[in-house]
Amino acid sequence: MAEIAFAAGFSSIRTFNDTVREVYALSPTGLRKRPVPGAPTTPGTLTLRLPFRAPLHPGNLFGHLAATAVPGVEEWLPHSPAGTGGTSTGAYRRTLRLPYGHGIAALAPEPGHIACRLTLTDLRDLPVAISRCRRLLDLDADPVAVDGHLRTDPLLAPLVAKAPGRRVPRTVDEAEFAVRAVLGQQVSTAAARTHAARLVTAYGDPVDDPEGGLTHLFPSPGPWPAPTPRPWPCPHPPHHPHHPRPPPGRRHPRPGRRQRLGRHPRTPPRPSRLRPLDGRRHRHARPRRPRRLPPHRPRRPPRRAAPGPAVHPGGPHRPRDVLAPLARLRRPVPVGDGRPPDQLPARVRTQMKQHTVIDSPYGPLTLVADDGVLCGLYMTGQRHRPPQETFGERDDRPFGEAAGQLAAYFDGRLREFSLELRLDGTPFQRAVWDQLRRIPYGETRTYGRLADALGNPAASRAVGLANGRNPIGIIVPCHRVIGATGDLTGYGGGLGRKRRLLDFERGAGLF
Repeated sequence: MAEIAFAAGFSSIRTFNDTVREVYALSPTGLRKRPVPGAPTTPGTLTLRLPFRAPLHPGNLFGHLAATAVPGVEEWLPHSPAGTGGTSTGAYRRTLRLPYGHGIAALAPEPGHIACRLTLTDLRDLPVAISRCRRLLDLDADPVAVDGHLRTDPLLAPLVAKAPGRRVPRTVDEAEFAVRAVLGQQVSTAAARTHAARLVTAYGDPVDDPEGGLTHLFPSPGPWPAPTPRPWPCPHPPHHPHHPRPPPGRRHPRPGRRQRLGRHPRTPPRPSRLRPLDGRRHRHARPRRPRRLPPHRPRRPPRRAAPGPAVHPGGPHRPRDVLAPLARLRRPVPVGDGRPPDQLPARVRTQMKQHTVIDSPYGPLTLVADDGVLCGLYMTGQRHRPPQETFGERDDRPFGEAAGQLAAYFDGRLREFSLELRLDGTPFQRAVWDQLRRIPYGETRTYGRLADALGNPAASRAVGLANGRNPIGIIVPCHRVIGATGDLTGYGGGLGRKRRLLDFERGAGLF
């Protein structure tokens, strides 16, 4: 049990036991002794519940998996298999290639969770199998934030309201996904399944499935011997020995209706002096000769008979029209990049950034500026802290005003910052961070209240995620957000720093 606790990331067995009691209302010993009704008795078979963030629309998720299932590797059962705990809505089953062996996963939608039944040849593959099942169904997505963004489009809003929580199925193996994408291009879904089944039968590893019709693992990436004839619709490369070639003496295998028969049916090439410059493939290509002026167009305007402004025969604007083609050739030479700084590539933006480190009662604070504007304030050990190499070179000059206001804040002489900030994030995240800056000094708000202020009361979880991604701590006071019960919940810089910041703003001092 100690090895399990330390492998799960707990620093002590006591913390592990307290967490298990809080989540399951049982001690670890009582949890192991509790009988599980309907638990499978097959060795290596486990029944799990995979939680997800509501809402979830299982129709399109499992419907796509059932429609594209490869025979022998995947199958859709109209009724859930015994032991999954699923209802009569059906279950999706597939084979898994794992680091220590292979397995079979059965997934069935249930209210509040996904019923998962895993049959593994080696139980060391359990974490990997769970992770791949969650990734396949995209269970870690935040549908509230996604639906909130899609509702801003007037065409998508009614579709989102009709079926909220839609997810796009992903994959359990990137190499398998790439091969199936190549096989499925330019053919129907049914044809893609047929070709993939032939590939699986030819190169897949066989498995034993007494509970269903799964027979093979999807072939692992590697060199596959190409049989003849080819069982899937992939054309041979031109240099391949099986590539069809025309008979000697003909340009094409079969002459068309208007094609001349003979050894060289092509038209003879034009003289090099008449060949355009675009024909760069030929070594004798030369620029095209300049076009001569028609005889009715004079080469120069006639002489003026009397003093006065020159008048061209074609009208007062004729010389400008004649020079228009030449003017179109004079393109402006771009100097620099006209895009805003927040739309430049990451490599270019990193070159524009500077950073510095200042001392504070909460440890060293790293300040980051983008083109002289503050865009980051990170504590030591903070979650979601970007890599150090993205902060640019160290330069203390752009941070004089920010360091001064932070010093006044820690001394108790400043309650509201007046700095120019650059907050990079999604529109929803920037809206949340704007609400954080409106929380008064010394007060707190709950995640639900912030969601109400944004006009989406159901987005409290999305508000919490955006709060954790706040790039400018303290100045954008994400520490002033607490749980609905008054608990401190989470904080990127640690709950200890959050408690000290709130006590400091309430007048209890820094220590």
